Amino acid sequence: MPDTLVIRPASSDIASADAVAQWQWLAFDRKGQPAGQVASGAEPPSSDSALLLIPANWLHAQRLQLPAMSRSQLQQAVPFALEEQVAGDIEQLHVAHSSRAANGSITAVAIEPYVLTSLIKQLQQLDITIVKAVPDACAIQADDNEMHTIVLEQDHLVSSGNDYLLLDQDEFSFLLSQQPSDTQLNWHGSSRPEVDWPGPVQASLSNAPFARLAQAANDATLNILQGAFSPAVSDAAKRIWLIAAGLAGLLVFLGFAYAITDWWLLSREVDHYRTQVETTFRETFPEITTVVNPRVQAERALAEINPAQGDALLNLLGTTAPVITAQQGLMLQTVNYDRSGLRLEVVADSVAQLDEFTQALQQQGLTAALDSAIRSADSVRGQILIGGGSNG
Repeated sequence: MPDTLVIRPASSDIASADAVAQWQWLAFDRKGQPAGQVASGAEPPSSDSALLLIPANWLHAQRLQLPAMSRSQLQQAVPFALEEQVAGDIEQLHVAHSSRAANGSITAVAIEPYVLTSLIKQLQQLDITIVKAVPDACAIQADDNEMHTIVLEQDHLVSSGNDYLLLDQDEFSFLLSQQPSDTQLNWHGSSRPEVDWPGPVQASLSNAPFARLAQAANDATLNILQGAFSPAVSDAAKRIWLIAAGLAGLLVFLGFAYAITDWWLLSREVDHYRTQVETTFRETFPEITTVVNPRVQAERALAEINPAQGDALLNLLGTTAPVITAQQGLMLQTVNYDRSGLRLEVVADSVAQLDEFTQALQQQGLTAALDSAIRSADSVRGQILIGGGSNG
């Protein structure tokens, strides 16, 4: 099994996205060096660490120049910056972006979620796990006054200015005719460019231009597997059940401990028992302000935790856990659940990070609010209340 497998649909026809018949691939070793020759066929080798190259005409990719802003502000700004450039509703597309480059630009991508989902599922059926996905044209980066082109059979992958494109020969010739005459053409292909270009040309000829593309993609920092498509989601899904099992075990333990304490305290010190039970009761059920008969009231409160509420808890955990996992630098301290919803106590670097986490929860359709925030020397401890309804 290769350490990294770079794989791409052999056809760039968008109609083949739902059922790719042929793939092209190249394996790399742990040092990032090719571990074989470029190959193609219907049955690529299995891999648990594969990089998917997506034809640029199956999505929209663009380099954006945006002012300096926080990560949460950037996540909100990128869809608006792409909105006029893409067809359809931007809110229905999966949007991802790279980290900021040295020149201040970022690469933003918008793709139909079903295309990405379909490709991932098809490769899973071939025992290939995708951990990174890159638009093929984005694997090559062009500086100002440059145009980089990799030719794969009839496809011209072009990085030029702020655009990343996949063109045929005629489209490429037209694009080239629109460039300033001092633009440098960097050509990667198996033969010299068949274009009439008066400007400077730097040609890198190779019998396997896909190898050049695969190497560039392997080194690329952009990965559009973000948000719901993040590879960490599968690990988070496993942790959901561990959290739920832990909460259920805690509830059983508390019930058993309550019964033993009830018997022991009643037999030794009734007054002390009443004081302790009332204290524990108020901590467990803070919404019940008047304590008359702690045992009866506790039984009633526990009886109200029916299977439907259990499902609600699991649903909240299932939606919340991937968001927690995606937040870098955020530490989960405690988890509590009552009628008002799920209450998380987290430690973050700043109040802004708590706000970003709250907004990420709201983007998942949850009602989320920052209930409190206490600042210390180098961190902020906050409590966030989460419900299952629409945030409006």
